[in-house]
Amino acid sequence: MKHIKHILIILLLFLYSGKGISQSASIVLKADYKDSAIVYQDEPLLLTVSLTNPMAEENANWNMAADRRLNTLEALLRENKITEEEYNTEKKLLEAGKKKVETIVVGTRGKSWSSMVQWEMISKSNGRAQQVQVKSMLIPATDDIAELNETGYVTAYFGIGPEEMKKIKPGTYEIVSTVEKDKSQPIVLKIRNESMPSSVTDSEAGLIKSGRYYWHTGDADKGMMYADKLLQKNPTSIDALSLKGDLYTVKEDNQEALKYYRKALQEFYKQNPDESESPEYLIVMIGLLQEVQE
Repeated sequence: MKHIKHILIILLLFLYSGKGISQSASIVLKADYKDSAIVYQDEPLLLTVSLTNPMAEENANWNMAADRRLNTLEALLRENKITEEEYNTEKKLLEAGKKKVETIVVGTRGKSWSSMVQWEMISKSNGRAQQVQVKSMLIPATDDIAELNETGYVTAYFGIGPEEMKKIKPGTYEIVSTVEKDKSQPIVLKIRNESMPSSVTDSEAGLIKSGRYYWHTGDADKGMMYADKLLQKNPTSIDALSLKGDLYTVKEDNQEALKYYRKALQEFYKQNPDESESPEYLIVMIGLLQEVQE
Protein backbone atom coordinates (compact mmCIF):
# COMPACT_ATOMS: atom_id res chain seq x y z
CA MET A 1 0.00 0.00 0.00
CA LYS A 2 2.79 2.45 0.87
CA HIS A 3 4.21 2.09 -2.66
CA ILE A 4 0.82 3.00 -4.15
CA LYS A 5 0.68 6.07 -1.91
CA HIS A 6 4.17 7.08 -3.02
CA ILE A 7 3.16 6.76 -6.67
CA LEU A 8 0.14 9.01 -6.01
CA ILE A 9 2.36 11.62 -4.39
CA ILE A 10 4.71 11.55 -7.39
CA LEU A 11 1.72 11.96 -9.72
CA LEU A 12 0.36 14.94 -7.77
CA LEU A 13 3.76 16.61 -7.73
CA PHE A 14 4.06 16.06 -11.44
CA LEU A 15 0.63 17.60 -12.13
CA TYR A 16 1.33 20.66 -9.98
CA SER A 17 5.02 21.08 -10.71
CA GLY A 18 4.70 24.42 -12.47
CA LYS A 19 5.21 23.23 -16.03
CA GLY A 20 4.53 26.03 -18.47
CA ILE A 21 5.57 28.83 -16.07
CA SER A 22 7.74 31.30 -17.96
CA GLN A 23 11.25 31.73 -16.67
CA SER A 24 12.80 35.04 -15.78
CA ALA A 25 16.00 36.13 -14.09
CA SER A 26 16.11 36.87 -10.41
CA ILE A 27 17.80 40.18 -9.58
CA VAL A 28 19.54 40.69 -6.25
CA LEU A 29 20.57 44.23 -5.34
CA LYS A 30 23.02 45.06 -2.55
CA ALA A 31 24.40 48.31 -1.13
CA ASP A 32 27.93 47.86 0.21
CA TYR A 33 27.12 44.12 0.08
CA LYS A 34 24.12 44.53 2.41
CA ASP A 35 20.34 44.95 2.11
CA SER A 36 20.55 48.45 3.55
CA ALA A 37 23.15 51.15 4.05
CA ILE A 38 23.61 54.34 6.04
CA VAL A 39 26.03 56.85 4.50
CA TYR A 40 27.21 60.40 5.01
CA GLN A 41 26.55 63.08 2.41
CA ASP A 42 30.06 62.78 0.99
CA GLU A 43 30.52 59.03 1.35
CA PRO A 44 30.75 56.75 -1.72
CA LEU A 45 28.34 53.86 -2.07
CA LEU A 46 29.02 50.59 -3.90
CA LEU A 47 26.02 48.87 -5.50
CA THR A 48 26.05 45.31 -6.84
CA VAL A 49 23.45 43.78 -9.17
CA SER A 50 23.45 39.98 -9.49
CA LEU A 51 21.39 37.87 -11.88
CA THR A 52 20.48 34.24 -11.22
CA ASN A 53 18.10 31.68 -12.70
CA PRO A 54 16.18 30.24 -9.72
CA MET A 55 13.77 28.16 -11.82
CA ALA A 56 16.64 26.40 -13.59
CA GLU A 57 18.17 25.61 -10.19
CA GLU A 58 14.81 24.39 -8.88
CA ASN A 59 14.21 22.21 -11.94
CA ALA A 60 17.73 20.76 -11.80
CA ASN A 61 17.23 19.90 -8.12
CA TRP A 62 13.88 18.30 -8.98
CA ASN A 63 15.53 16.13 -11.65
CA MET A 64 18.33 15.09 -9.28
CA ALA A 65 15.74 14.10 -6.68
CA ALA A 66 13.96 12.04 -9.33
CA ASP A 67 17.25 10.32 -10.23
CA ARG A 68 17.92 9.52 -6.58
CA ARG A 69 14.45 7.99 -6.29
CA LEU A 70 15.08 5.93 -9.43
CA ASN A 71 18.29 4.58 -7.88
CA THR A 72 16.32 3.66 -4.75
CA LEU A 73 13.68 1.91 -6.85
CA GLU A 74 16.32 -0.14 -8.65
CA ALA A 75 17.75 -1.23 -5.31
CA LEU A 76 14.27 -2.15 -4.02
CA LEU A 77 13.59 -4.16 -7.18
CA ARG A 78 16.89 -6.06 -6.85
CA GLU A 79 16.01 -6.87 -3.25
CA ASN A 80 12.52 -8.04 -4.30
CA LYS A 81 10.93 -5.42 -2.04
CA ILE A 82 8.75 -4.11 -4.87
CA THR A 83 7.30 -5.81 -7.92
CA GLU A 84 8.46 -5.10 -11.44
CA GLU A 85 5.05 -3.61 -12.15
CA GLU A 86 5.40 -1.16 -9.23
CA TYR A 87 8.92 -0.31 -10.38
CA ASN A 88 7.86 0.37 -13.98
CA THR A 89 4.83 2.44 -12.94
CA GLU A 90 6.80 4.74 -10.65
CA LYS A 91 9.76 4.93 -13.04
CA LYS A 92 7.44 6.07 -15.83
CA LEU A 93 5.96 8.80 -13.63
CA LEU A 94 9.36 9.97 -12.45
CA GLU A 95 10.76 10.17 -15.97
CA ALA A 96 7.65 11.92 -17.28
CA GLY A 97 7.83 14.44 -14.42
CA LYS A 98 11.38 15.55 -15.17
CA LYS A 99 11.66 19.22 -16.03
CA LYS A 100 13.55 21.06 -18.70
CA VAL A 101 16.45 23.12 -17.39
CA GLU A 102 16.48 26.21 -19.58
CA THR A 103 19.22 28.83 -19.81
CA ILE A 104 18.21 32.48 -19.68
CA VAL A 105 20.30 34.80 -21.86
CA VAL A 106 20.40 38.52 -21.10
CA GLY A 107 22.35 41.02 -23.19
CA THR A 108 24.14 40.90 -26.53
CA ARG A 109 27.61 41.69 -27.84
CA GLY A 110 26.33 45.10 -28.89
CA LYS A 111 24.36 45.77 -25.71
CA SER A 112 25.74 44.32 -22.50
CA TRP A 113 23.36 43.20 -19.79
CA SER A 114 24.95 45.60 -17.31
CA SER A 115 24.19 48.56 -19.59
CA MET A 116 20.53 47.54 -19.42
CA VAL A 117 20.32 48.10 -15.65
CA GLN A 118 17.90 50.90 -14.78
CA TRP A 119 17.60 52.61 -11.40
CA GLU A 120 14.70 53.91 -9.37
CA MET A 121 15.13 55.80 -6.10
CA ILE A 122 12.02 56.71 -4.10
CA SER A 123 11.86 58.89 -1.00
CA LYS A 124 10.33 57.07 1.96
CA SER A 125 8.99 60.36 3.36
CA ASN A 126 6.94 61.58 0.38
CA GLY A 127 7.05 58.77 -2.22
CA ARG A 128 8.67 60.97 -4.82
CA ALA A 129 11.27 59.74 -7.28
CA GLN A 130 14.78 61.10 -6.77
CA GLN A 131 17.15 61.64 -9.65
CA VAL A 132 20.39 59.81 -8.99
CA GLN A 133 23.52 59.35 -11.05
CA VAL A 134 24.71 55.77 -10.75
CA LYS A 135 27.91 55.00 -12.62
CA SER A 136 29.05 51.63 -13.90
CA MET A 137 32.25 50.40 -12.27
CA LEU A 138 35.13 49.26 -14.47
CA ILE A 139 36.55 46.68 -12.04
CA PRO A 140 35.81 43.84 -11.82
CA ALA A 141 34.42 43.55 -15.32
CA THR A 142 31.40 41.41 -16.13
CA ASP A 143 30.56 39.52 -19.32
CA ASP A 144 28.45 41.36 -21.88
CA ILE A 145 26.11 38.38 -22.14
CA ALA A 146 24.66 36.77 -19.03
CA GLU A 147 24.04 33.06 -19.65
CA LEU A 148 22.14 31.87 -16.62
CA ASN A 149 21.72 28.15 -16.06
CA GLU A 150 21.20 26.19 -12.84
CA THR A 151 24.66 27.08 -11.54
CA GLY A 152 25.53 30.27 -13.38
CA TYR A 153 25.18 33.82 -12.12
CA VAL A 154 26.67 37.19 -13.00
CA THR A 155 27.36 40.31 -10.98
CA ALA A 156 27.95 43.89 -12.11
CA TYR A 157 29.28 46.70 -9.95
CA PHE A 158 27.93 50.25 -9.80
CA GLY A 159 28.47 53.21 -7.56
CA ILE A 160 27.33 56.59 -6.36
CA GLY A 161 30.40 58.77 -5.84
CA PRO A 162 30.87 61.39 -3.13
CA GLU A 163 30.03 64.29 -5.45
CA GLU A 164 26.86 62.59 -6.70
CA MET A 165 25.86 61.73 -3.12
CA LYS A 166 26.05 65.42 -2.15
CA LYS A 167 23.37 66.20 -4.75
CA ILE A 168 20.84 63.93 -3.05
CA LYS A 169 18.75 65.40 -0.25
CA PRO A 170 19.42 63.73 3.13
CA GLY A 171 16.74 61.23 4.07
CA THR A 172 15.68 57.62 3.68
CA TYR A 173 15.15 56.08 0.25
CA GLU A 174 14.26 52.80 -1.41
CA ILE A 175 16.37 51.82 -4.40
CA VAL A 176 15.30 49.26 -7.01
CA SER A 177 17.24 48.08 -10.05
CA THR A 178 15.53 46.79 -13.19
CA VAL A 179 16.86 44.68 -16.04
CA GLU A 180 14.39 44.50 -18.90
CA LYS A 181 11.09 43.77 -17.08
CA ASP A 182 12.60 42.10 -14.04
CA LYS A 183 12.95 44.09 -10.82
CA SER A 184 15.19 43.56 -7.83
CA GLN A 185 14.03 43.59 -4.25
CA PRO A 186 14.13 47.13 -2.80
CA ILE A 187 17.06 48.10 -0.61
CA VAL A 188 17.04 50.94 1.90
CA LEU A 189 19.53 53.81 1.75
CA LYS A 190 19.68 56.37 4.54
CA ILE A 191 21.70 59.52 3.84
CA ARG A 192 22.77 61.40 6.96
CA ASN A 193 22.42 65.16 7.15
CA GLU A 194 26.16 65.63 7.68
CA SER A 195 29.50 65.07 6.05
CA MET A 196 31.89 62.37 7.19
CA PRO A 197 33.70 63.38 10.37
CA SER A 198 37.47 62.97 10.32
CA SER A 199 37.18 60.15 12.86
CA VAL A 200 35.31 58.15 10.20
CA THR A 201 37.23 59.38 7.15
CA ASP A 202 40.60 58.53 8.68
CA SER A 203 39.57 55.28 10.36
CA GLU A 204 40.85 52.00 8.94
CA ALA A 205 37.35 51.07 7.80
CA GLY A 206 36.80 54.47 6.18
CA LEU A 207 40.14 54.49 4.39
CA ILE A 208 39.80 50.95 3.04
CA LYS A 209 36.23 51.61 1.86
CA SER A 210 37.25 54.75 -0.02
CA GLY A 211 40.34 53.07 -1.46
CA ARG A 212 38.36 50.09 -2.69
CA TYR A 213 35.69 52.33 -4.18
CA TYR A 214 38.30 54.07 -6.36
CA TRP A 215 39.80 50.69 -7.28
CA HIS A 216 36.33 49.74 -8.59
CA THR A 217 36.24 52.96 -10.65
CA GLY A 218 39.68 52.21 -12.10
CA ASP A 219 41.25 55.31 -10.52
CA ALA A 220 44.40 53.64 -9.20
CA ASP A 221 46.13 56.87 -8.16
CA LYS A 222 43.25 58.02 -5.97
CA GLY A 223 42.82 54.55 -4.50
CA MET A 224 46.56 54.42 -3.76
CA MET A 225 46.26 57.62 -1.75
CA TYR A 226 43.88 55.93 0.69
CA ALA A 227 45.87 52.68 0.81
CA ASP A 228 49.10 54.53 1.58
CA LYS A 229 47.41 56.61 4.27
CA LEU A 230 46.19 53.44 5.93
CA LEU A 231 49.62 51.80 5.72
CA GLN A 232 51.13 54.86 7.41
CA LYS A 233 48.73 54.27 10.29
CA ASN A 234 49.03 50.48 10.23
CA PRO A 235 51.95 49.06 8.17
CA THR A 236 50.72 45.49 8.74
CA SER A 237 47.14 46.03 7.52
CA ILE A 238 46.28 42.99 5.41
CA ASP A 239 43.44 44.87 3.72
CA ALA A 240 45.68 47.80 2.75
CA LEU A 241 48.48 45.54 1.46
CA SER A 242 45.98 43.53 -0.60
CA LEU A 243 44.41 46.74 -1.91
CA LYS A 244 47.84 48.00 -3.02
CA GLY A 245 48.24 44.77 -4.95
CA ASP A 246 44.85 45.33 -6.59
CA LEU A 247 45.73 48.92 -7.50
CA TYR A 248 49.05 47.93 -9.04
CA THR A 249 47.22 45.44 -11.26
CA VAL A 250 45.14 48.38 -12.52
CA LYS A 251 48.42 50.15 -13.29
CA GLU A 252 49.55 46.92 -15.01
CA ASP A 253 52.60 46.81 -12.74
CA ASN A 254 52.56 43.09 -12.06
CA GLN A 255 55.90 43.10 -10.24
CA GLU A 256 54.69 45.55 -7.59
CA ALA A 257 51.28 43.89 -7.41
CA LEU A 258 52.91 40.52 -6.71
CA LYS A 259 55.11 42.08 -4.04
CA TYR A 260 52.15 43.49 -2.11
CA TYR A 261 50.01 40.38 -2.48
CA ARG A 262 52.90 38.36 -1.02
CA LYS A 263 53.27 40.83 1.85
CA ALA A 264 49.53 40.56 2.55
CA LEU A 265 49.75 36.76 2.52
CA GLN A 266 52.73 36.76 4.89
CA GLU A 267 50.88 39.08 7.27
CA PHE A 268 47.79 36.89 7.13
CA TYR A 269 49.70 33.81 8.28
CA LYS A 270 51.62 35.83 10.86
CA GLN A 271 48.45 37.34 12.34
CA ASN A 272 46.36 34.16 12.04
CA PRO A 273 48.66 31.26 12.94
CA ASP A 274 45.77 29.00 13.93
CA GLU A 275 43.51 29.80 10.98
CA SER A 276 42.61 26.63 9.08
CA GLU A 277 41.29 28.36 5.96
CA SER A 278 43.74 30.04 3.60
CA PRO A 279 43.07 33.48 2.05
CA GLU A 280 41.95 32.15 -1.32
CA TYR A 281 41.88 35.52 -3.09
CA LEU A 282 45.52 36.30 -2.32
CA ILE A 283 46.65 32.81 -3.28
CA VAL A 284 44.76 32.97 -6.59
CA MET A 285 46.13 36.42 -7.47
CA ILE A 286 49.70 35.42 -6.63
CA GLY A 287 49.33 32.29 -8.77
CA LEU A 288 47.94 34.27 -11.73
CA LEU A 289 50.71 36.86 -11.60
CA GLN A 290 53.40 34.19 -11.29
CA GLU A 291 52.04 32.52 -14.43
CA VAL A 292 52.17 35.82 -16.30
CA GLN A 293 55.81 36.32 -15.31
CA GLU A 294 56.94 32.82 -16.34
